[in-house]
Amino acid sequence: MSVGISYADDPEKAAELIVEQIKQYDFVVKKQETAAFAKDFGNSSVNLVL
Repeated sequence: MSVGISYADDPEKAAELIVEQIKQYDFVVKKQETAAFAKDFGNSSVNLVL
C-alpha cells in the first residue's frame, strides 16, 4: 500500500502513526513485521510504502 505525505510532515512520525493504525485491523496477520518505508519522492509528497 502506498501513502503520500507532505514534505512538511515528519516521515518517521508518519510511518509510526500509519503502522500503529494499520495493526488494529484483523486482516493484518504479521503485526510485528508490519512497517512503512520511504519509497520515492513525488512532486508534492514523500511516498511511503506499507
